[in-house]
Amino acid sequence: MGTVGVPTGGRKTPKFPPKEGVITTLQRGYTLVDPEAIWGFIKGSDFLLTTLEDIPPVLADYFPDQPLSLGYIALDGNPCLLLSIHTPWGATRAGEALRQFSYQWWLPRWDSRLIITLCFRPLHEYLRYDAKGQSILHQIREEEKGDPTL
Repeated sequence: MGTVGVPTGGRKTPKFPPKEGVITTLQRGYTLVDPEAIWGFIKGSDFLLTTLEDIPPVLADYFPDQPLSLGYIALDGNPCLLLSIHTPWGATRAGEALRQFSYQWWLPRWDSRLIITLCFRPLHEYLRYDAKGQSILHQIREEEKGDPTL
């Protein structure tokens, strides 16, 4: 991250990068579902942005050549980001790889604003739009609004 000088005292204050830079950086590691909503959620959060930048190469050690998607969602009214690992592996193998990643890397850095999950749908299917032009993630958001048990 760049820094800008503070007129009083000469301290350096972190400067959060502009939206275009953040979106471009995130697109290197993820397929973004609704980049505007993601930006609205992470702007100003250096820690979350750094974590999101660090995750793709680390996950590649556990899930080689498996695409990642990132979307914004609100669970029980709590906004967060949903990072999905799109894997062709079976549940046992994928679950073990996610468990290893969690214990070896993720848990010391855990952030409640980011949920990491497995998705057993191919990325192209996950991003598919229905006749109304809504993605699966959008449909999940709508279901949450109407179901108090989610």
